[in-house]
Amino acid sequence: MDRFMLNEGRRVLFLCLWCLLQLLIFYFSFEIYNRSTRYTQARKTFGTTLGIARGSAAVINFDCGLILFSVCRNLISLLRSTFLNDILPFDKNIMFHKTVAWSIVVFSVVHVVGHYVNYYHLEQHEQQHQEEQGQAGARSAQYMAVMTGPGATGHALLLILFLMVTSSVERVRGKRFETFWYTHHLFILFFLILMYHGAFCFIRADSPPYCKSSPGSYKFVLGSFCVYILERTVREIRARQPTTISKIVLHPSKVVEVQIKKERQQNQQGGGESYFRAKAGQYVFLNCPDISMWEWHPFTITSAPEEDYVSVHIRMVGDWTAAFARRLGCSFDDEQQFWIEELMNRNRVFATSVLQPSIEAITLPRVLLDGPYGSPSEDAFNYEIAVLVGAGIGVTPFASVLKHIWYSVMQPTKIITLRKVYFFWVCRDRDAFEWFQDLLIALEEQNMSDFLEIRSYLTGELEGRDRDAITGLRSPTYYGRPNFDKIFGELAQAHPREHGQVGVFFCGPKPLGKTLHRCARKYKFKFHKGIYD
Repeated sequence: MDRFMLNEGRRVLFLCLWCLLQLLIFYFSFEIYNRSTRYTQARKTFGTTLGIARGSAAVINFDCGLILFSVCRNLISLLRSTFLNDILPFDKNIMFHKTVAWSIVVFSVVHVVGHYVNYYHLEQHEQQHQEEQGQAGARSAQYMAVMTGPGATGHALLLILFLMVTSSVERVRGKRFETFWYTHHLFILFFLILMYHGAFCFIRADSPPYCKSSPGSYKFVLGSFCVYILERTVREIRARQPTTISKIVLHPSKVVEVQIKKERQQNQQGGGESYFRAKAGQYVFLNCPDISMWEWHPFTITSAPEEDYVSVHIRMVGDWTAAFARRLGCSFDDEQQFWIEELMNRNRVFATSVLQPSIEAITLPRVLLDGPYGSPSEDAFNYEIAVLVGAGIGVTPFASVLKHIWYSVMQPTKIITLRKVYFFWVCRDRDAFEWFQDLLIALEEQNMSDFLEIRSYLTGELEGRDRDAITGLRSPTYYGRPNFDKIFGELAQAHPREHGQVGVFFCGPKPLGKTLHRCARKYKFKFHKGIYD
């Protein structure tokens, strides 16, 4: 039970409370329409599906009023730095966003089915009434479901929701990010129609006010919508700060490192202070207007807070990243490593004969930075023992953490809780170890073995040397997949008194994350998973 509560407790408890809240909202709204004396006539017309449709509508309104908060990154970054982060899983905000979205989908289906039945019952009621009056021409259920105000707006909402959900699945989002981005912003139209959807007084009370609860969606949506607009305004203003690309590095395995100079603003004392202040392990959203004005992509910061630039490592895996690399003048015809240095001005022109002989010159593009935002990796300094595990490009958040560790140990300005760091790097491609080779070698040169232990893993077999043939480190490269169950068992024996103070931080593919999560829970280590670029 202790193991469960350490890693799963908050998330599972929160999910259970969330499901209970959904059911309670549905139940109480259902009971209001199923028992209230104000809706006696409506119940005679529609039957039980009256309460089902209204109960599901209440849940949809509540969820729509909450879903935007889960993507207010500034608000989440602020809250995760408070004591509330020990209570609520703020790092799971995207998972919560998806959970709320699927709740909206499920209850929308219930709501639509309920109203389809209601339209059928209303057709029967009107036909009976017309026959009693000796009249003809009662509206059909199909006509009311499509041509009336509630039906037309309801189907419009359903269509928008369908487009948003289908474009959000991982297969579409990964290969067609532009489709996902543009379609997802239909939420603005969705909310506007939703606030108007209940204005037609489809369900009337028996006495005035007949439509007291309609429209009621704006009461839920308007507040979160205003907070989201404020959030986006702050992000836009901050992202328009001037930036200058100072260096570009092409790494093996189609990875481009972009270093962006921190512009400094003059203060009253005449000194300069950068407007961009990030903690180790945080991430930013990057935009290149030359490619797209609207596309923002998340990348982990690989520079330390102490450095005078912001760097990100970008792996070429999609259309946008490939276009960005070409815009920077990078060529992947061969796997040569090259450096482009002293590019101190945004509009400075440099020769590209090494990169692309067919192009005489190229101008570096302007880039915009939105952030920084908090991530689980920044919490590594809250533990006495930190276990950092990066797989492939998932090593990027730990580059910033390791650099910050180096500065904290070599140039201490405050006492840190961290006493021991274990760094595991798992790669398929041997060339990938060159991404942060200089950093790791520099850390080893400082004789920090009592503080930092480095282990790299690669499939293969090479003879041992003073420095490893693959990484150039004194620490040997291990070949084959690491047995983290055995490794964590050894760590548990080495630190028997610090079980509650061992934090496991991982960034990489899901299968390895599941293995680490299981092992961490077994040995009572706290598991954290970061974003995977």
